[in-house]
Amino acid sequence: MCLQGRPGEARGDAGELVCPPDEPGRRSGYLLEPPMRYLAGWRLEQAYTALTTTTDSVATISRRVGYGSEAAFGRAFKRHHGTSPGAVRRSGPARSAGSLRTAADAVR
Repeated sequence: MCLQGRPGEARGDAGELVCPPDEPGRRSGYLLEPPMRYLAGWRLEQAYTALTTTTDSVATISRRVGYGSEAAFGRAFKRHHGTSPGAVRRSGPARSAGSLRTAADAVR
């Protein structure tokens, strides 16, 4: 949901952007994902790429993308992609980016 104010003006701790006053509730053209959620998703996409293009261990990849615990990484990865890091590693070559589940899909 958009916050009231000037377009592009950041508000609140989540860093959400406001919608134009004449179009409240309209989403197109505005980033509504909090920066930390975006960053977490980006890190998990980097991990997916590493799992399918390198022979590095899951533990090494989890540390590389910023997780201190392989278990926490595994939970976040499964929530984001809908499958475990080990299953991705065993599946072989990377799928196209369009075939990956998003965090929003996992919640639905």
